[in-house]
Amino acid sequence: MRKHWISFILCIMATGLAAQWSAPKIISDGYAPDFDIDPANGHLHVVSVLNGVIYTETDAEGNIVSGPQVIPGTTQDTEYWNFGATVAVDKNGYPHVCYRVYQGSNYLYNVYYTRKTGSGWLSNPLPLSSNRRRGYVVRMDIDSQNRVHVGIGWDDNDTDGQTIGPIAYYRIRNAIIEKAVDDINPAQIYYRVDNRFEMTVGSDDRVHFVAGCPGFPLTLEGPVTYFYSADNGNSFETVGNIHSPYCPTRNGNADIAVDNKGYVHMLYGAKIDNERNDQPSLRYVRYKNGKLIDKPITQPGDVKPWDWNPAVGPEHGKNYGLGSIACSEDGALVLAAFIDRPTFYSGSTLYMGNLYVMMSTDSGATWGAKQMLAEYVCNAEGGIQGRNLELIRSYKNHFYIIYPHSQNPKKVKMVYLRNVGDNPPVAHAGGPYSASEGGTITLNASGCTDSGQNPGIVKYEWDLNNDGIYDLTATQPTLQTSAVNDLYTSIKLRITDNAGHTSEATSSIQVLNVAPTVEAGKDTTINEGSTLGFHCTYTDPGVQDTHTIQWNFRDGTTSPDQSPFHTFNNDGQVTVTVKVTDNNNGIGRDSLKVTINNVPPVANAG
Repeated sequence: MRKHWISFILCIMATGLAAQWSAPKIISDGYAPDFDIDPANGHLHVVSVLNGVIYTETDAEGNIVSGPQVIPGTTQDTEYWNFGATVAVDKNGYPHVCYRVYQGSNYLYNVYYTRKTGSGWLSNPLPLSSNRRRGYVVRMDIDSQNRVHVGIGWDDNDTDGQTIGPIAYYRIRNAIIEKAVDDINPAQIYYRVDNRFEMTVGSDDRVHFVAGCPGFPLTLEGPVTYFYSADNGNSFETVGNIHSPYCPTRNGNADIAVDNKGYVHMLYGAKIDNERNDQPSLRYVRYKNGKLIDKPITQPGDVKPWDWNPAVGPEHGKNYGLGSIACSEDGALVLAAFIDRPTFYSGSTLYMGNLYVMMSTDSGATWGAKQMLAEYVCNAEGGIQGRNLELIRSYKNHFYIIYPHSQNPKKVKMVYLRNVGDNPPVAHAGGPYSASEGGTITLNASGCTDSGQNPGIVKYEWDLNNDGIYDLTATQPTLQTSAVNDLYTSIKLRITDNAGHTSEATSSIQVLNVAPTVEAGKDTTINEGSTLGFHCTYTDPGVQDTHTIQWNFRDGTTSPDQSPFHTFNNDGQVTVTVKVTDNNNGIGRDSLKVTINNVPPVANAG
């Protein structure tokens, strides 16, 4: 897939945005890393080279999910100073890898393809190319239909001394080669095989390539060529040399990213930039149906000149602008990471570059100042010619840099910058809310908003009595709850968005008391002098209410019992009442009639 060391947390301030880079994490051993990001879960799939291809999967915060492990069958890929292996992840979350095997002489390489499934890696990797001279640069990506697109650079003329040649293309599905072309260029594209080419597949399944050719041929001043396929790799259209006329020589080290709107973002280095006082520069190109932006984003002195081997001559081996580019899904955010100077020796002195990052928040129109992330990045092993570099890639509005670590050789590290351009959500608790005991309250947070690069509220939490404990949690803005007891209280809403940002708001709830409903019993008839048992029942929607009872027998006596007994000594009709009072002074009443029959006296003559 397309292409350092932070010892501190760095805040980036660019065009009004503030964001924090993570602390560095060691991912694996190895050199020349490549990585891809699973859009389903944000996991990173990383490969590096050291006595084989080392594969590691991490979560979105760099925690190891699986690996590091040497992929079976890849132990012959040890050429970490000649670029490295490449990886892409399919729509099922499985990694696909291409790796190289040096044939021992004349810079001849074979390239193989393997993939991982639920049952493991392929037992027999698929051969792609055989004995291609300088065929050590390989890149891959996967489209929405799980078609694997692979490019392999190679030198088709080993007698001209120019180390330039075509890019071979392969399309693979289900571990079967569907298409193989030695040279995908419909027009002559000069590509220097010891420089970089990069490729990516857009959300529309277009396959995009960019290739640099610093130093050769001199008549074309180091072309940077962009070409693409709109038909799944069946044919390719050459847009042509996209480097600026202000950059007359040694342009190369190009990288490419495509946003979901189809805009192509490219970055390349130039030895001489007339718009930067003839100093080296990094230039940014934005393309869609024509070049929309073409501008230098670095200042004079940001990219330093160097000589790979001064004894050979001033032109040999020079590389400028070892950069990488990534964009957010909507293309509004564009980040460029670059090393100001590759690793090289001058005599016995070892020079190593520093890693910087730059950010644009307006689709590349303007760029903030460079920010240094790490010192002494890259490594003498492959640092020359840009073969062991950092890569920046993105997922939504999260940006990741994977890099080989110079001060800790054979280690690949990662830093990330997540949630760039996200705004905190704005909470609105709705209300004020009112209901009677036993009723239903619909809490409504639909007035909450969230904006930015990754908008979306994922959690609503309600504290119903403002005690700091959230009683209800929901994923939707509206939520029904029962009004169980009369009260008047403040409530608090806390919302959380996709980026983990939170916001709070308050409102109030008033629950009105409802008096209990009382049943005294049926009317009845008894004889005078008899004792009658009573029993009242009552209901109250205020389930937390407490109650007191008072019976009134209309003869000056009362009872607080729920089931009292009373003797009626005089005939007549009495209306007996019962009153139930809740603790909020809500009163419920009922009555029944008691008819007392007269009983004749019984004479006793003595």
